[in-house]
Amino acid sequence: MRLTRSNVILLLILLIGLFLRIYHLGHESIWVDEAYSIRCAGLCLPELFEEIAGKDKHPPLYYVILHTWVGLFGDSEFSARLPSAIFGFLCLLMMYKVGSLMFDREVGLLSCMVLALSLFHVRYSQEARMYSLMALLFLVSIYYFIRLLEEGSIVSLLGYILSTSLLMHTHYYGLFMVAAQNVYVVTLFLFSKGIPHFSLKKWVWLQVVLALLFAPWAAVLVGQFLSQQQAFWIARPSANWIISCFRAYSGGSRVLLLVFLMVSPFSVLTYRRLCGKAEWHNLFGSLEAHQWNVRLSNLRGVLLLAMWLLTPIILPYVASQFLTPFFLTRYTIGASLAFYFLAAMGIASFKNRYVRLSAVLVVVACSLASMGSYYTKGTNTNWRDAINDVERDAEQGDLCLIKAVWYNGVVLLTEYYGEKADLVKKQFPVGREDGSEEQLREELLTTVKGHDRVWVIVSKPHRYAALVAFVKSWMLESYHLCSEREYFGVATFLFEKNSAR
Repeated sequence: MRLTRSNVILLLILLIGLFLRIYHLGHESIWVDEAYSIRCAGLCLPELFEEIAGKDKHPPLYYVILHTWVGLFGDSEFSARLPSAIFGFLCLLMMYKVGSLMFDREVGLLSCMVLALSLFHVRYSQEARMYSLMALLFLVSIYYFIRLLEEGSIVSLLGYILSTSLLMHTHYYGLFMVAAQNVYVVTLFLFSKGIPHFSLKKWVWLQVVLALLFAPWAAVLVGQFLSQQQAFWIARPSANWIISCFRAYSGGSRVLLLVFLMVSPFSVLTYRRLCGKAEWHNLFGSLEAHQWNVRLSNLRGVLLLAMWLLTPIILPYVASQFLTPFFLTRYTIGASLAFYFLAAMGIASFKNRYVRLSAVLVVVACSLASMGSYYTKGTNTNWRDAINDVERDAEQGDLCLIKAVWYNGVVLLTEYYGEKADLVKKQFPVGREDGSEEQLREELLTTVKGHDRVWVIVSKPHRYAALVAFVKSWMLESYHLCSEREYFGVATFLFEKNSAR
């Protein structure tokens, strides 16, 4: 690779992006979903497929990759998250290649920079889940999709089939990318002169091949969907959820979101000043004298980006209004890539280099500001320290009462961080937490019977403040409080029976 100016900038962006994805990779405690990923990765392959087909709601590719990885390198926090960081780094390379292929090298560099500094993507590149892999396969699929439509070579055909099939076997939101590609192809055949060297019949057969490759897991997916018709933990989305997607893509920064929204419309415009000159002593008059040549451009590319951006958001949002809700911001991670492309194109369209540089600096400043808060404050509940401290002070036969949204997930966390298998773990309350005080008293009495030492572990204690206050008050009637510790997102209490003093 020649050491040109653009190559040096690309190398710098890649190094910064890699650093942000590796830095503090094992610093935070794992959370419930990561604990589940690691547990699945520790199973043999037949048990792994049985587990995710029966209990999980995602296709198997990521779990198979993680299974192989932890078998070679262990399941520490750093090791389990490293594949996601690698996928996130590879996303930067593919972002540049797709941007350069669709538009030009400047758009490729700018979009790569936006992605490298994206808090949204950095976060999911530091999580032992499938989201960064899904983003990578979104980009690889679209890369070969574009090449396939432009040149129709056997390499691009095989690359598209392989990458798209892997995408659908990583997350079911990959199906929405396929839907977006189909809408784009049909639109070209209906409203343009079609696609040179590529027939609609050939495209239909290609989709049949993809459907056949996904068919074995599609049967499992239908079973998973039917099993969740009665109840599911995801709430029905409101219109604000769509807004929250774009806010998340912007790292939670309102300024950055505003910049992205302001520059994106310029992605479809080409403009040139024909005459006119700014005169500060007659500003309004000089502006009225300006004449511009403005025209639409990049229509095919922007249409593809619009389909890419909106389909993985709008389709699941609408479907979630009528079916079991399955809309979550992190599931739409692939759509965020199209949003970054639109912003990069808008910035690249500015003719004035000072305006272009100012937009770049604002993006960099806002992105780094969000990143600083992420690294210093953290996001995951500190289960590692909480469980380690309980393990250190616990005695054989101690009872652990656990209150959390996902009780089974907390059990997975105690298995991951804990070493003592002789602790008795129970969920509390088993019944309705908003039941009468008498019901809660009876349940507590039954649950703690026969235990002189009781640990109470509460996730998000501020959320269950009333329940925690009630439990403490009731326990203090027969027990004394030995210790009370608070961690980020979790609190632990140790009660010992008065007669056992």
